[in-house]
Amino acid sequence: MAAKHQNGKVKWSKEQKFKALAIAEAATIAEASIQTGIPEGTIKRWRSEQRTELNGRTEPNGPSKKIQQIAQQAAEEAKAEVREYVADKAKRVADDILRIVQLALAESEEVIRAGPGNEESKAAWLRALVGVMAQGVEKHQLLLGRPTNRQALEGQVTQRYEYDITQRIIEDPEARDLARNLFRRAVNPDLGRGRAE
Repeated sequence: MAAKHQNGKVKWSKEQKFKALAIAEAATIAEASIQTGIPEGTIKRWRSEQRTELNGRTEPNGPSKKIQQIAQQAAEEAKAEVREYVADKAKRVADDILRIVQLALAESEEVIRAGPGNEESKAAWLRALVGVMAQGVEKHQLLLGRPTNRQALEGQVTQRYEYDITQRIIEDPEARDLARNLFRRAVNPDLGRGRAE
């Protein structure tokens, strides 16, 4: 670095001063000192003077208001990008889950329409079907964040209240009709198989 000496003091050019301040702002004062050869104390003083002139601050090592604004704007833009990415990813996952649920429902309807096979007992088939429905209700409750069973303490006695699937079926007209058809098939195997009565 070419510096002018006056009265025993080193006089740095404006270009050297601006370069040192720019490096100090982008990196650190120590890095600016290493790259420019200007002592750290001199760069700190210049930085303090510059900040005092610009915004009345006297903190020598804190970032300037402009740097803070740029950092805040960059953080807001990054947050917006992350929100968009997460929302897009969540939508794709939800679409995939919905597609799987629709396939499962279609397959379930086909199994119900077909009824039990020749080698299956009707009662076992019906129990298995009701078990699957119970699992579906329980998983639905879990997905909604609701409890799958409740326990209430009354003195020394514990009463356990579980969701009543029958009540849920009765409340839903489609499920009620489906259950009625299932019970009819369990009682009369010829129903729903396309045979003439």
